[in-house]
Amino acid sequence: MNVLAVVVLYRCAPAESRTMASLEECFRSEPRMDRTWQVLIFDNSEGRQPAGNVQLPCQFHHRFNGRNLGVAAAYNAALELAVNAKIDWLLLLDQDSLLPKDFGSKLNSAINQVQEDARVCAIAPRVFCRGRQVSPTSIRFCHTMRPVENPAEGVYEGPVNGIGSGLAVRVSFLRGIGGFDPEFWLDFLDHWLFEMIAKGGKKVFLTSTRLQHELSIVDYDAYMTPSRYSNILKYESIFFKRCKSKSENAAYPLKLILRAIKQFFIVRNKRYSKMTLCQSWRALRWHLW
Repeated sequence: MNVLAVVVLYRCAPAESRTMASLEECFRSEPRMDRTWQVLIFDNSEGRQPAGNVQLPCQFHHRFNGRNLGVAAAYNAALELAVNAKIDWLLLLDQDSLLPKDFGSKLNSAINQVQEDARVCAIAPRVFCRGRQVSPTSIRFCHTMRPVENPAEGVYEGPVNGIGSGLAVRVSFLRGIGGFDPEFWLDFLDHWLFEMIAKGGKKVFLTSTRLQHELSIVDYDAYMTPSRYSNILKYESIFFKRCKSKSENAAYPLKLILRAIKQFFIVRNKRYSKMTLCQSWRALRWHLW
């Protein structure tokens, strides 16, 4: 059993990343992690961020990209490294996740439990943003999601979705699907990945581990920007066209209209509601024509 953790940074030095700080604490709390773990810091910033003061006892790699190619490029680079180093599991992390001290030891324990279970290709923690559970979620019609409240630790039998950061995935499974789809370079890559897991007949092992994560869609006024939301809408539409049924695509415009109404009443910046309504019209035109 071995793990490669990839931490994707953007305009953030390792010393400024909540993920890096908490990951270093995990290594201090579980000294044996350095025997089986490696870390790749993948910097997507336009300018190189200083990599000094990284306090990791394990082997770690630092790559500077020079332009923002999103998380897909970073994950594929990590996958290539994992394959070459004969590493079994790839742990996906962004820069804004807060890992508990026992994250590493609990993940190692979960890996040991599922190592011989060919059905399981991913291990997912419980992810919270501002006290709200955002992962894992059960999937219903038209990709409507509801939190899996207080899940029992073990293999989840139904279709499930979740946040990419904190998710551990078998390298063999990722190789089997050809790596991460570069079309979903930034947004909806995690949705695509869970869709591939379900379509491949594989399962996700849910753990009781709780981590904190900053998620832009939880608070549009605090975290979202119009340009980012435009990108989310674009790749949500692509995701529906490529991965969802005809009936779900037919219902997609209504899903957007309901979201726009909700945004109008709870988000101060009304531009997001207008953007969602415009996207619902584009989705309706695509479905009809």
